[in-house]
Amino acid sequence: SSSPASSPPSSSSSHSSEEGKVVTLTVAQVHELASGALVQSGMEKEQASTLAEVISSAERDQCYSHGLFRLPGYCRAIHTCGPFLEPVVSEPSPASVRA
Repeated sequence: SSSPASSPPSSSSSHSSEEGKVVTLTVAQVHELASGALVQSGMEKEQASTLAEVISSAERDQCYSHGLFRLPGYCRAIHTCGPFLEPVVSEPSPASVRA
C-alpha cells in the first residue's frame, strides 16, 4: 500500500467542510478561489495571482499546510495591514538609508 507521501501529485484537492462534507476542487478552481479571496481582501490582482499559484501548487503537491489552510490567515493579514505596495527599484548611494 502506498503512503500519502509517496503518492503522485493529483489534479484535484479534497477538503472537509464545516458540515463534514468533502468538497473536491480542481487545481484551477483552487487558484481561482484563492485569487478571488485575496483580491477581495485588498491585494492587487497580479500579486494575488502569484500567491494563488503557490497555494494551488501546494494543494496539488499535497502540502496542505501551505495550501488553502493558509488562505484565511493571508486574507486577515491583508485586510488588517492594508494593501501591499509595489516595490520600487532604485540606485541609492552606498551611504544612503531608506525607510
